[in-house]
Order: sequence, then structure tokens, then C-alpha cells
Amino acid sequence: MSSITRFVSKPRPDVLAEQLVELPPELWRIVVEHLPFRDVLNFSMTCRALRNVARPALFETLAVTVVVGSKVDEMRRDPGGKIAHPLASSPEKLEFYASEHLAFAVKTCMVVLRSPYPLREGDMKLIRQLFEALPAFTNLTRLSLTCVELDPSIISRIRQLSNLQNLTLDRCQLSSSGGDPFSPRVRPLSIPFLSILGRSHELFDAMRESQWALLDLLDPTRLRTLSVTMGRTIIASSFFSWTVPPICFFPNLTKLQISYACISSPLIPHVLEKFPALEELHLSGVRQKYPLFPSPVFVLPASVPRLHTYIGPDFCITAFAQCCIKKIVTTCGETTEHSDATNLVSLFTQLSHPEAVVSLEFSTYHLTEALVSCIADLFGSTLKKITMRIWTADVEGFPDELFSHQKIMESLPPRLPSPLVDLEIRTQFAYLEDLNLDTLDVFVLALRERCRGIQRIAMAYKNDADGNEKTWRWSDGNAIRR
Repeated sequence: MSSITRFVSKPRPDVLAEQLVELPPELWRIVVEHLPFRDVLNFSMTCRALRNVARPALFETLAVTVVVGSKVDEMRRDPGGKIAHPLASSPEKLEFYASEHLAFAVKTCMVVLRSPYPLREGDMKLIRQLFEALPAFTNLTRLSLTCVELDPSIISRIRQLSNLQNLTLDRCQLSSSGGDPFSPRVRPLSIPFLSILGRSHELFDAMRESQWALLDLLDPTRLRTLSVTMGRTIIASSFFSWTVPPICFFPNLTKLQISYACISSPLIPHVLEKFPALEELHLSGVRQKYPLFPSPVFVLPASVPRLHTYIGPDFCITAFAQCCIKKIVTTCGETTEHSDATNLVSLFTQLSHPEAVVSLEFSTYHLTEALVSCIADLFGSTLKKITMRIWTADVEGFPDELFSHQKIMESLPPRLPSPLVDLEIRTQFAYLEDLNLDTLDVFVLALRERCRGIQRIAMAYKNDADGNEKTWRWSDGNAIRR
């Protein structure tokens, strides 16, 4: 009986490389998308064919920071200690990216203007050169402008970006010099995401003085997300001056971020009616600078019929108490960055539809018996996700009505809503010893006994003694600790 031996020959490395290069470019692009930037750089130096494949990933982001000044010794160092490039080099950089071999790869462009001196006419000409090249980036989807004066010539260039999806204006100003930017020959900017940051008077007041309206540049039917965050100094009237006019209507906008100060204005129900498809409302800012902040104005469900997510200070929840909110995220308390447990109990009990809440996230100084009972009573039948951040001092003589570290591990699981599928607890207990893995196993076992559908558990604690934060996660039976 003869035996047959099968010899399997291995291809030589050079032959294997040739076969890999012959793979379709679409497959290589998928590979490149999953590589870190440094690996993409090494990948591009392999051969000419792979360099062409990797080129889009290497030039997707164009960041230009310009400093206005006539002398090199007048240049200033940025906070990171690096000297910014003089203005004259910025157009050269932009022209390099705007070449026919690279322009198609650019998807994100960030332009930052640092001008410690008044702009001169010569400086403005150089700045305009930066924007004359913008239309060359046919695949540009994200544009961020910082401290740029938006005159009609610049705005006209922006409106020529047919694939632009996301526009961020940070501390920008509107200027009426240089012609009419609202020519009917140029189509309105059709973008789903608009973010406005900085000092409100620099943008909105300029619109009123020159009888401009930013919406003259935009197609309001395309806008899906609008963020107007002017920091702590925002004046609510600045935002209302833009949205109150009858011509302003956002039929398809689903996410809105504005200052919490707007909620105290009697105009807020009328303004929110201009967003009939609004689903998520984010109120930014804290109240520490405004101790005499008036009470929020009640918003009827008819003004926000689709609203299901609230993100903002706890004391503003009452404005939407009659709405059917599914997700609540409190970002700060009435006067501090953490909420008081007593205030949370009072605010939660004012909700007209607690049975609709499926996700709850809050931060509090103490986790109390009253707060745990309130969550179980109001949301016990529907709540599926809880994220709680607790700051307190876990020392000897801890009051019985407050949940210490030990009490959380031993007594909390049976008190949580049974439909829960996701639980995250972040604590900053003082003098907290390292979490015992046996104790965590008991906690998980008790929680799984209570919540049969639990899929994820995350616990993070920061020890005030050494400042270190440790995280432990459990997901589908696998525990990960770092």
C-alpha cells in the first residue's frame, strides 16, 4: 500500500506582495479605515499603488491656524508652547491641499484666526485667499471657523460647498462690507448640522444692525441639529431675535442645544413651536452666576409633541413636567455642579408621565433612601438604564439614611427597578479601599436575581486619598477591570 505525500508550496514574499496589491482598491480602503494614523503613514510608503489607496486617509483633515502680524518677532506662542505659522504660509498650505491630486481627499477643514492686532487691508486680502480655495474641496463635509469675520465674499465661498454637512462658527462676526452675500444666483447652504459658539453680541447683534439673517444663508428645511452655546454670558434675547421672526421655521430639526437662560423667557413656548419635529433638547450652562434666576416657564406638550430627551440642569425639568419624556439627563444642580437628593425627589415627583421614562442619568452629593425609593416607585415598571454619579464622604459614623459604599454593595440591588438592563455607578468616596472582587461578584449575583434582563454593569470609583479612578465592568457574563 503506497502512501501519497502532498506537498504544499508557500508563495515567496515577493509573489505574495504582488497578489495583495492586486486586491480591489475598495477592500484596501476598508483596511485603511481601521488603521491608526501612524500605520496609515507606514502603509502609504509601501509602494505607489498602496500610497494612492492611503492618500485620502492622510489628507482628510486640513487645519489652518493663522496669526496676523507684520513681523516675525511679534508672533505669539500658543498655550502648548508652539509658535504658530505666520499668515503668509497659510495660503501656501491651503493651495497645496487644494491641488487636483489632494483636494478630493479633504473632508474636514478648520480655520483659526489669531489676531492680537487690528486687521489691515493687506491682512484681509491674505485671509480671503484662504477661502478662495475652499470650493476646490468638492468632498468637504465639515467646516469649522474660529474668530473669522464673515464678510459677503467669504460667505459666498462657503455657499459653494455642495457637500458640506457640518458648519461650526466659533466667535465669528458678521460684516456687511463687501457686497451682498444673499444673491439668488447662489443656492442656500443645505447643511443638517449648525453650531454657533462664542460671544452672542458679535454674531446676533451684527445681524440686527445690518438687517441680516443667518437663515438667509441656510435651507431651514435641511437643518437637523442646531447648537447655540454662548457660554455663561449668553443673553436669551440674542437667540430669540433670530428665531422669533415668522419667517424662521425649522420643520425637520430634531436636536436643539441652547442656554438654560432661555427657559425663563415667556417667549420660549412660541420659539419651541418652530421646531415641530424636536426630539432632543439640551440646555447648557450652570446657574452659579445667576442666583436670582427666575422660575422656568411651563411648556405644554403641544409645543413639543415629539420631545423625548431632556439634557440640562435639574431645576429646568419642571418646564417640561407635562411632556412625555423618555430620557432624562441632569447636568448640574440648582447652585452647584451636583444635584441635591431632596431636590431630585421633588422634581421627579412633578413629572406627569413617569411611566414613560426609560433612561435616567443624574449626579448627586448623596444617594439617599428617599431618592432610591422615589426611583423605584415612579420608574419601577419601565426604567431600563440608570447612570448615577455620587460624591460624598464614606467615613465612620455615616448616617443611616445615606448610602455608603458598603450599603450600595449590599442593599442597592434589591431596590432597583426590575426592568433594568444597564446600570452605571460612579462614586468619589473618600478613604475608599480597593473594591473586593468577591463583593462585586455578590453584587452582580444579587442584581441579576433582581433584574433578569441586565446586560451591562459598570462601576467607577475615585479615591480622594490618591486621586486614582478605577473602573470595573460586567457585560454578558464577562468582567473587565482596569
